[in-house]
Amino acid sequence: AGLRSRGYQSTILVPLAGRQSRAGILVLAAREAGRFDETTAKIAEILGLQLANAVDQSALLERTHHVADRLQRALLPASFPRVPGGQLDGAYRPASEEAEVGGDWYDAFELPDHRIAISMGDVAGHGLEAAAIMGEVRIALRAAAVSERSPTAVLEQINGVTNLRGGIGMVTA
Repeated sequence: AGLRSRGYQSTILVPLAGRQSRAGILVLAAREAGRFDETTAKIAEILGLQLANAVDQSALLERTHHVADRLQRALLPASFPRVPGGQLDGAYRPASEEAEVGGDWYDAFELPDHRIAISMGDVAGHGLEAAAIMGEVRIALRAAAVSERSPTAVLEQINGVTNLRGGIGMVTA
């Protein structure tokens, strides 16, 4: 009724049914009566399915991005150890919006013998998988730093741990 009062005589309404909810309605409207035929209606239906799928995919990507971002930030240290005569700070600033979630990490922690261990690195890739792998590598690095004194021995132990997992790809530290 609203479209007719504005002078549109022909309309096609296609519900955009997503997997979990209705995303909206695709509306085709023309001022001429009888403008749309059965072929146009079929094309509108196909377009509606494609639009609903695109909206679903966008929502899924946004949810995945949000979860991965929260995971990554939760895996990064909330604070750093106190250093006599100095201060340690860290900030995570992605290079771009697309690269916001990934395998980058930084860390600093006090060892049992009161030395300070500092690490930073990157797991190749982006998204939830890279953030999860980053968490594994960062925790393994902390464990290795407690039992090994030299940085070389720590990295060799981490290399052995990451090789056990398989499918990680490249990790730089």
